[in-house]
Amino acid sequence: MACLLWGLALGAIVAIDAANVSLAWCEDVPPNDEATCAQRLKWGGCDQNYMYGYCCQTCFGCDEAHGCSPAPSTTLPPPTPCPPPSQSDVRRLSICGSSITEPENPDQPILLRGFSWMFEDKDGMREVSDEDRAVQSVLPGTNLARLVMVHWMDDVTYPSDKDCYAGDSPATGYLTSKCLSQFDDIVHWAAGEANMWTIITARAALAAGDGGDGATVFTNDTLRSQMIAMWGSLARRYKNTDNIAGYEVMSEPRTTAAASTVHSFHVDACAAVWSEDPDAACFIGAAKFYNRGMLTPGYLLPGKVIYAANFFEPKHWVGADDASLVYGSDAKCGDVTNSMYCPDGTDAIISLNKAWLQNQLSGLVEFSRTHEVPIWIDQWGVQGDSGGGAPAQHQYLTDVLDIFDSNEFHWSYWIWRRTNGWECPGGFAAYCQFNNGSYLLNDLVVGHLSDYIGGSSNLLV
Repeated sequence: MACLLWGLALGAIVAIDAANVSLAWCEDVPPNDEATCAQRLKWGGCDQNYMYGYCCQTCFGCDEAHGCSPAPSTTLPPPTPCPPPSQSDVRRLSICGSSITEPENPDQPILLRGFSWMFEDKDGMREVSDEDRAVQSVLPGTNLARLVMVHWMDDVTYPSDKDCYAGDSPATGYLTSKCLSQFDDIVHWAAGEANMWTIITARAALAAGDGGDGATVFTNDTLRSQMIAMWGSLARRYKNTDNIAGYEVMSEPRTTAAASTVHSFHVDACAAVWSEDPDAACFIGAAKFYNRGMLTPGYLLPGKVIYAANFFEPKHWVGADDASLVYGSDAKCGDVTNSMYCPDGTDAIISLNKAWLQNQLSGLVEFSRTHEVPIWIDQWGVQGDSGGGAPAQHQYLTDVLDIFDSNEFHWSYWIWRRTNGWECPGGFAAYCQFNNGSYLLNDLVVGHLSDYIGGSSNLLV
């Protein structure tokens, strides 16, 4: 579907109302992640007052009396064929349906696989380190770098001179000159020296929802317009830089606003990117925090789009929240993950195994196949101190990577490098730093990833 819609002119994309693009007029979205719409119907929860305007399909059959918007009077233009490969001299990805290809081999799909990197104005995180550069020797098949570096009204940097937001500087895209200089150096390394496809990502916790009513891009028109302009400015800055995969315009939206509100921001932010660099991809996903269970057709967007989802599952095991949980054993579903992912109830006993992981990802598989769009797991991993130690982690990594591969999911492991102050060893990082400044490579994680990115090829065969 995505590639068939590509032929729409960029101007048309901007002009189409978000509801008409995505059928968001009848969203089947629950009010929170405590239970799915199907579970609420099964448990008799549809008649609660707070359900007004939620679960419109499952609970109310899209009835306007229950706060569900009527169907739009207009529809999408007829689909057009997939776009031809870009004729630009700048190296960009091509996307047609769920397939992603490189300009040198337009008929050979690839998988994007790599890591997230976090940079900010902080000791050990300002510049590209030797440990960052080591990724190309340790795992030479790494072809994707997600650069979490645009701290724009972020909770870890705002308000301070370490935040990149510059509300009084439209000429610089509402970004500080210091941050722009830092971005240039990091992008030069990732997209240039390391030759990785590069995603430019903003961490904007406050602007993305945590700032509260009136202080987010979803509730403040000024902030909204500034952030959209910021994305246009960054796309203009790097439009002639090879290996820019695209822009993650709303990383892990933290808002409880309706999906249609988030989608409307996606529409405008992606249009701003494409107005400057029409060959770049736009990376988008559902609220809250790229919740895979909330990724509905209401988020579909015509154009060069890759759809994001988090996958830290089994949640309380990979995060080492409960030492008694062990991958490969049985547990109550509610002790393992959020209730919305417990279709048989939170007290149901589940087996933490490959079949359970596959079931948890089945919605993403269906979304990709039904709508013919690429899926990217933006963050996933397992902490080194998760229950069961190396044997359980070994089996988990074997299983989850095979599932990603068999379903042709793109992914970026969380995270390549962590500085001191984070758990080492014991955290998620492939490379972690001790308090004395030395670094430790996580051989277990790297060993498993090497089966997929240890060589030079990420071709789909």
